[in-house]
Amino acid sequence: MISSASASPQRSLCSAGSTHAAAKISNSPPTMETILVGLIALALLAYLMVAMLRPEKF
Repeated sequence: MISSASASPQRSLCSAGSTHAAAKISNSPPTMETILVGLIALALLAYLMVAMLRPEKF
């Protein structure tokens, strides 16, 4: 028995012509906020890596 969801080949979850917000690429330069958040994320990553590799220092 075929279920009703698979019986209609025209129905799909995502149409081929649709555009998603995540797929759109912006050509605008990064803002100061984005740069600051990126630097904080890199500093936190570095701190966590050092704390993981040398736990006796903390």
